[in-house]
Order: sequence, then structure tokens, then C-alpha cells
Amino acid sequence: MASRTVAKAAIPITNPNKPILPAPDPDAKDTPDGAPPGSASTTDGSPSAAAARANHPSATVAPITQAPRPTAARPPQNTWSALDMGGVRLKTLPPTSALFGFSFLINLYLNHNDLTQIPPAISRLRHLELLDLSGNALSSVPPELGMLTSLKELYLFDNMLTGLPVELGSLHQLRTLGIEGNPIDSGLRALVQKDGTPALISYLRDTAPIPAPPPPRTWISTLPPAERGAYAGDRGAQDDAIRVLSYNTLAQKCATERLYGYTPAWALAWEYRKELVAAEVLRHRADIVCLQEVEKARYEDFWQGAMGEAGYEGIYWWKGRWRAQGDGERAMADGCATFYKRDRFVLVDSRPLEFATAAMQRPDFKKTDDMFNRVLGKDHMALLALLGDRRTGARLVCANAHLNWDPAYRDVKLVQAAMLAEEVERAVRELAGKEVILDPVFPGSAEGGGGEGGDAGDLAGDYVTVDSASFSPDADPLASAPPTPSSQTQSQGQTPGRPRHAQSYPDPALLPVLIVGDFNSVAESGVYEFLRAGHVPPNHADWMGHTYGRYTAAAAGPRHRLGLRSAYGAAGLDGGDRGVLAGGVAPPPPPGVNGIISGDPEMSPLAPEGSPVQNAVHGTPNPSLSLGAGAGAGQSAAMGRAARPGEAVVTNHTPSYQGVLDYLWYSERTLGVTGVLGPIDAGYLDKCVGFPNAHFPSDHVCIVAEFRIKAVKDGGR
Repeated sequence: MASRTVAKAAIPITNPNKPILPAPDPDAKDTPDGAPPGSASTTDGSPSAAAARANHPSATVAPITQAPRPTAARPPQNTWSALDMGGVRLKTLPPTSALFGFSFLINLYLNHNDLTQIPPAISRLRHLELLDLSGNALSSVPPELGMLTSLKELYLFDNMLTGLPVELGSLHQLRTLGIEGNPIDSGLRALVQKDGTPALISYLRDTAPIPAPPPPRTWISTLPPAERGAYAGDRGAQDDAIRVLSYNTLAQKCATERLYGYTPAWALAWEYRKELVAAEVLRHRADIVCLQEVEKARYEDFWQGAMGEAGYEGIYWWKGRWRAQGDGERAMADGCATFYKRDRFVLVDSRPLEFATAAMQRPDFKKTDDMFNRVLGKDHMALLALLGDRRTGARLVCANAHLNWDPAYRDVKLVQAAMLAEEVERAVRELAGKEVILDPVFPGSAEGGGGEGGDAGDLAGDYVTVDSASFSPDADPLASAPPTPSSQTQSQGQTPGRPRHAQSYPDPALLPVLIVGDFNSVAESGVYEFLRAGHVPPNHADWMGHTYGRYTAAAAGPRHRLGLRSAYGAAGLDGGDRGVLAGGVAPPPPPGVNGIISGDPEMSPLAPEGSPVQNAVHGTPNPSLSLGAGAGAGQSAAMGRAARPGEAVVTNHTPSYQGVLDYLWYSERTLGVTGVLGPIDAGYLDKCVGFPNAHFPSDHVCIVAEFRIKAVKDGGR
């Protein structure tokens, strides 16, 4: 516990109730439209682009550490960062005070005044590291102080405080708390005197009641208004639609108090998180599920069983550098897992793409310092699945990707995105050139096996592939094929249906493509530009002056012809490719899924009644985590504020970054997006320090979109 500081002669710098108008600069350039005078701008015309890139968090080394780091949120640049308003006899601070617009402040002194309350608007000063409220007449401090997660020193000496709001438990960087001279609870006083400020903060954090959950996310239609009625009445079109989910689930080895100090310790435990993650994945009834940061042990011990019971098959691959480690280290290696509904799809082929390994095999990358020093040290990856659709006869390529996180390696992200597009184009050509025969579906057929980390052929499920060059329509395609679960069922006396050919694609450009995952890139990045536009110039700023073979050659630059668009961009919700935002429509309640989700889509039988998971979902305080009567004072339910028109969905929410990093890219020529899962309630996010928390088990948020396959033309069958 801190001792009292010596009262100092305070020099008032400004009247907080008087707006500050900067002096006009005759040499200053015009600011962007809508930007106030003196606001920062960037060379790309986006006031937030540089800040978004600088504040970009880590997906594998989480965004919260005590030491300064390049990914930390930085206050807006200003010539001064401290404000001393101590000893000037302030009696009140109105919520509309201009003081709360000084978001650049790091140190704020309001000590030795006559303040009786502090307005909640103080939570806007997110960069404060020191706040001195000593020597006032405060009987309470607002719970919103818990939003100031950069605070390291908080002085509350000589007030009339009898307690502290539990929301202060999110101040994980606080090292000095001064509470002497207050009639404060003796238990809290003893705790801070004996074990120090961090122990008190941990106690407040871990014993706080679980707040109310946010309202359910709504389903947003992206269809033009004239088409919505027809689509809603076309049951066949809805049945043929493909729903795709992507979710970075947060590797358990990263879910630590050191990295996520604002999260209760019990909410970081895998036994708690796994139930929330599974419930979130399964409630959306996706046909294809793409997960990132899935540890090998969790895939084998949990995901295979949970998803298998829900009717899914899966494939998995983990990061390459872990395969040379011992068994214990390999079990904690994380990678990508792709699941698909077994009654909807067959797996034709699959292949992993390890970016570092692929870079080593490129002749134009060899023996360059940039390749060795930058690309090879990043072991991120993608997992490609080539699928046949039993229902429509179509086939598609789905790539599940996890790109490098570090904003200091924007060039590496571009390299990874370019290699990913090349590999997808290669897979498209190969799949389009095969004649694929879909096995008939047998009721009660044996479950196919998924795979993890084996050869690509070992990962395939019920399928028969025949090269188009040797295919004969008169031949029996199953005669020489190895036994499959379906053919084994036939031998047991069941009658199969007639084998069906998958739809042919004489032009590979007509084959549907999905590229989804955690791209760790904002909408203003080179990665987004490359995927959306199909190319990025070799002099793009995100190459950062480094050399990567033909990617950065003067007349080249990476290119692709996949014709991609972001699903959330089509809805105007990813901050980049703005579309027309359709009205929100509540999604239909999903039916039970093999006993894992039953009835209420917000519940999971994986969690027993009264468990922290069910309490988190329904907002019931956990009795074992209670501070007693009045402990939840200041807790409030989500305000229910809807997202503003054009407001981007948040896919990553931490104290240092709130924005879009995850995308669902689709080939616009062959697929159309009919709807997306809407944003988390904005009122809830306004009062939330960051994820993970009691309701959201990862620092990322799952994204879901529904696609329809466009009719194949130009001679396709």
C-alpha cells in the first residue's frame, strides 16, 4: 500500500469546462473530411489506419503484458501528457467536461479539491497511468474506473470511502493503490497491507459476480429487399445454402493470468472455457467449421468427440516446429482444425500449408537475409480441404488460415497471404480436373475417420476420385475402389442409391472457393488489399522495403484470380469493403444437436446446472464468487445499444485493440452471401474491458456467414 504523497503546489493548466481551440496553422494541410482541426491523419487517407496497425494485438502471444511493447495502445500524440488540477477548490466535474476529451493524458492530478463524486465519463481517459484523487470528499468511486486498464498508480488517500467497486479487479497493471485515511473495510485494508496491491486486485477480479450477458447476436440479411421474401419462402434454396463459421479459440497455453490479467482466473481454465467454446461453435449449426489455435491434445481429447457427436468429421494440422519436440511439447502445439457435416460433405482431399516450409522451397526466396531472418521464424499455417457437396453435387475448396500477428512483420503477412492464394489456386486447378463420384448416403452408416497431422490422403473420408483423363462412364467406379464405410455398409445388406457424379468444372474459375480464418490484418492493410483486389504493388508500404523474389520485383508483385470478397464486407461490417447494410432479423432458434445443445441455444448440457458456464450464460451470480451484499453495486446489464449503421463487427476485443482481424473470404463469381451473424451488442462492449471473460472464452469472436452456390455456366454439368 502506498504512503501519502506530499501535497504539492499545484498549477492549474486549464479550466476543464472550457473547450480548447487550437491556434490556426496557416501552413497546415486540410484534414480529412469530418476530422476535427488538429486531428492526426495518415498518408493513406484513413485517420485510423496507422493507429489500427500499430495497436494490432497478438493472437498467439496475447496482447497484455506488463512490459512496454510495440503492440500496446498509445495515446494520441500531444505536446503534453500530464494535467495538474490539484488544490484549485474544484467542487464538481460535469460529465460534459472537456477534460474527458483529453484522451492523450497519462497523468492526472485532481487531489485536494472538494469533489464529492467522479463522473463515469472518466473511463474515456483510457491511457491514464497515474490518477490522484486524494484529499477530496468522495464516498465512492465509479465502477467505470475499471476500464482504465493502463493505470499503474491510483491514489485515493483521505476520502470517505468504505469500499471499492469489484470492477477495479480489471486494473491488472496497477502496482500502487493508496487507501489510507478512509473508513474502508478492514478486510480489504488488511489484504492490501499484507500482500500488496496486486493481491487486492486479484481478489476483486476473481470474486466479482458474473455480470449480465449481452443480448443474442442477430442474423443480418445481405440480400436486396426485393429478394428476401422469395428466399425466405424457398425451402430448397435455404437447404442448399452453406453456413461457414470461423473462430480463433485461443490456445490454452496462452490463456494465462500474465497475458490476460483482467480476466478472472476461473474464466481462463480450460474446464470452463471448453464448454463455452463448444456451445458457441455448435449453436450456429454451421456446415463447415474452421477453428484456429487448436492444440493437438485438445483436438484429440475434446474436439473430435464433441464434434463427432454433433455429426461432424474433422481434419487437423499443427505448426511445424513442434513436431521435432517431445511428446509433452507436441501435445501443446496449436494448429488449425476444419470440421464439416458428414451428411452434407465428403472430403475429396486435404493438404496443409506451412508458410515457412513453402518459402524454403521457392527458388526466388533462397539465400536472402529477409527470408531467413523474417519469414522462417514465423511458423503460421493454413489447412486446405477439398470437399464434395452431397446435397448439391457441387465441390469447393475451403482454406482455414492463421497468419502472423506482429505489426512489425507486415511484410511477412503479405508473403503468407500470397503463398496462400497460390496454393488455393493450385488446389482449384487440381480439383476442377478430377471426376469426383459421391458415395450414396446410407442411414446408420459407419462414421468416417478424421485425421491429424498425417498425410493428405489419410485425411480423406468417404470418396472416390478418378482422373478425368482415365474416366470411363461405362466402368463401375466402385469396383476397384478400396472399401469405404459406405461400401462396407452395402456389403452388410443395405441397398445403395445410384452413385452420383459431382458437378464438373471445365473452367477452374467456376469452382467455389472459401478462404477463412484469423488474418491478423485490418481493412487498411496490404493483406486485405491483396485478397480483395487480386494484387498488391511491389512498392506497397507493407513490404517495408524488404525483398521477396518476384513478389517485390519491379514489374511483378503477387497476384491471384480468385475474385475474392469478404462476407462481412458485403454487409458493410468489416471496416473495408463497404456494402449496403441490411436490416437485422432475429435468427430462428436452432434445434437440438445430438444432445450437445438442446432446446435453449444458449445452454449446453456439457455444463451441469448451476455451473459457472450456465451462470455466465444467464447472468446468475456464482455464490462461491460473491463478495456478499452490495458487492455488485455498480454492475449493470448491457444497455442493448444496436450497432450503428456501417459500424464494423468486432472480431478481436482486448484493452489495447477492438476491431476486425478475422475474415470469411469467398469467390464472388461462384458464391453469393445471403447473410452474416451480426455484431455483439455495442452497449455490452462499451462496458467490457476485454475478452476473454465470463461470456466469451477467447479474445477473438466467432464469425458466421451463409452462402449460396451460383449456377455453373459454360458447359458445366
